[in-house]
Amino acid sequence: MLKVDFDGTETYPKINEYVEALSSSTLEQAIQELEAITKQVRSAGKNDTFGLNNLLRIFGQTHLNLAQEFITQTIAKNLDLKYHLGFVLAGIRLSDREIARGYVRSWAAQDDSVLWVVIAQSYRFIDWSQPQLEEEWDVLRQLVTKQSSLVDLTLFLPIQHLAPHKPDLAVELLKPLERRSSNHDGGKA
Repeated sequence: MLKVDFDGTETYPKINEYVEALSSSTLEQAIQELEAITKQVRSAGKNDTFGLNNLLRIFGQTHLNLAQEFITQTIAKNLDLKYHLGFVLAGIRLSDREIARGYVRSWAAQDDSVLWVVIAQSYRFIDWSQPQLEEEWDVLRQLVTKQSSLVDLTLFLPIQHLAPHKPDLAVELLKPLERRSSNHDGGKA
């Protein structure tokens, strides 16, 4: 079993070894192990660890088909890992942007604030200097209109990364977030 230090000091070689060893025959065990780690992290009062999230991002990037099955099982079983799927999605996007976009389209249309946060979480890894990101810009607009305080908080980092490349869009996105924040509205978590 992979051990995760709560201060995020896992080493890349161990993470890479773990990810490289994943296969369809070990996926169920990996899900159980990663779910146990996620529960430990949450019971320790932490929201994430660098090592766990990095492992999930690498997994998504290097095991595209397994990562899709991982997502399916995590959502179907409503595991705590669901809160970390943004990192898997970010990895998937590095391998196949269209597969990632498919998840984003589906999740943005659902009434599930955790999946909205997952999308926003994954968007912090986008290279906003790339061409043809109109769909991602539209999703950011959609997420802002969700009026979810959890989504709003998660959007700040992707918008910060977007700002040097699309400053007008960044301002457009930040205005409603700022209004909600200053009104202490809280939105729909």
